[in-house]
Amino acid sequence: MRGLIAAFLVVILGVGCSGPQGPLRVGAKDFEEQLILAHMLAELARSEGMRAILVECQDTYGCQQAMRRGQVDVMVEYSGTASVLGGLAAAGDAPGDQRALYEGLGMRWLGDLGFDNSYEMVVPTARAASLDLRAISDLSRLEGGLRIATPSVYARRPGDGLFPLLRRYGLRLAEPPLLFDQPAERYEAVLTGRADAAVAYATDGALAGRRLRALEDPLDFFPPYQGGVVARADAVSRYPQLEGLVAKLQDRLDTATMRRLNGRAQMEGQAPAAVAADFLRTAGLIKEGGETAREAELFLAAHEGDRLSAETNRALRAVRQAFPQRSVTVVEGADPIGLLADGGARLAVLGGERFFTGGGESPERDQRAEAVAVVGTRTIHLVRRQRHDAQPLAGRIGVLPSGSGAARVATDILELAGKKPARHGQPRELLRGLREGRLDGVLVLTEVPDPEFAEALARFPDLHFQALDDRPGGRRGMVLPYLRATRIPAGSYPHQPDPVETVGSQVVVAGPAPQDGGAARVGGPAAALRTAGLPLSEAEVDGLVAASTVKELPDPVLPSPWSLSGGETRTGGAAFERVLDTVLNVLVWGFLLWLVFLLLRPARQA
Repeated sequence: MRGLIAAFLVVILGVGCSGPQGPLRVGAKDFEEQLILAHMLAELARSEGMRAILVECQDTYGCQQAMRRGQVDVMVEYSGTASVLGGLAAAGDAPGDQRALYEGLGMRWLGDLGFDNSYEMVVPTARAASLDLRAISDLSRLEGGLRIATPSVYARRPGDGLFPLLRRYGLRLAEPPLLFDQPAERYEAVLTGRADAAVAYATDGALAGRRLRALEDPLDFFPPYQGGVVARADAVSRYPQLEGLVAKLQDRLDTATMRRLNGRAQMEGQAPAAVAADFLRTAGLIKEGGETAREAELFLAAHEGDRLSAETNRALRAVRQAFPQRSVTVVEGADPIGLLADGGARLAVLGGERFFTGGGESPERDQRAEAVAVVGTRTIHLVRRQRHDAQPLAGRIGVLPSGSGAARVATDILELAGKKPARHGQPRELLRGLREGRLDGVLVLTEVPDPEFAEALARFPDLHFQALDDRPGGRRGMVLPYLRATRIPAGSYPHQPDPVETVGSQVVVAGPAPQDGGAARVGGPAAALRTAGLPLSEAEVDGLVAASTVKELPDPVLPSPWSLSGGETRTGGAAFERVLDTVLNVLVWGFLLWLVFLLLRPARQA
């Protein structure tokens, strides 16, 4: 008997020792692209029956050390990083050079993924047009030196880092660099004027828009940074299927695809794991998994005709931060407030004009929605060929496409002056019509600075901004309530040395407004019941305000939780909500018990 037991233990121990020791450890640096790619590798490994975990090893140096110490088995690295840190030439290295380098360290370069995540120097499009900035070398013309925003790890990289870059191009800093590891923070710094330029990655999601321009690198300072997978040689031996997993990703991740995936995480606030899993499922590389425990999907409504891409991205980031357990989806329609009111959406992105119905001299406030958090401001841009025209709205005026909020605002302004739009179109088309004499002016509500306006004004120096005061109709009191007097700062656009007086309005995240003494918010089993237009709780309102990058509260003219009526209604309905919550839960539990009774009751004999 003892011999049989001993033999059994030997077999068990032998089986246990014959397989891979521990899970596959996938390393990831601390930015979205790395996390997305690491989750892809881990999910593919799990789809093959392997155990896999993520190891966040911070920056390049930390991850390289973790690989060499055996704390990480596999990770995504970049060819330029391997070249510079390995002492190879800064540019033009053959793939074989990197493979040989890693093999000498006990690692293997398993293959390229298909995208190039090179470093780039970016500036605001409008400022590039104003100062004719085309190449990195042009930054030497900035008076007083360069103010730059950069990732902290880039500031200390040798070879291809910030200070070698400055020396190579003969640039000097006006002040210490601003260190921001999140791309959104770096781009916000340059767009708000805190920095002149920012260090970017070619696959950053924010670069898909038109607000930033990448400067040329005429001295070929930056080496190529082809994304590829590197693994420890012993991990490849333990997991022979690892090379096959990497091969599944090859030729599926070009630079445009990687930029789009990064945008979902960086700009929209989606979790990197969710972005990775969705890509793999869409590509047919993994099967649909089981249901995960998460709350119901949250819909964010937007008007189908509005140009609010930047504001919508800010709203998405704020909503996902305020509701971290919810899956958030943007839905577009012709009536976003209607979607809020009937429960088709929980939140909406709205310009101030959407809270008012009618137009002209007496717009009425729509009481079905309330403004919660500010995500941006748009400003009226009036451009004419003649500078300082005595009648700014005279002649043929072009506005944005019909149906958009910006077109409605411009139309209301013209109606107050007794006029109608002469043409509807996109900014580039309207400015071309103005330049060719088919229009006398262009009236557009947009952000400052607007890239299309900046590029057009740089090409057409005979076009000028015209002041527009807060009485568009020329009579005191004849104002649109959601518009406030503001200025376009001097130098925001080419050939604009002075500030321009104009008007503007907020863009906000909105929720359903409380109706008739308060609306109930319920919990427990009754929460599964569909209810239309439930207002946000105080905690949800506070969470959205805290998550928004614009800390200003909504304009008092907009219905909001901070208005007197809104505050009283929200507070006064609390007792009613508690009573209704209790009643609904009792009814639901009673209904469920009745169903159980029917199922368990013995069947009647015939």
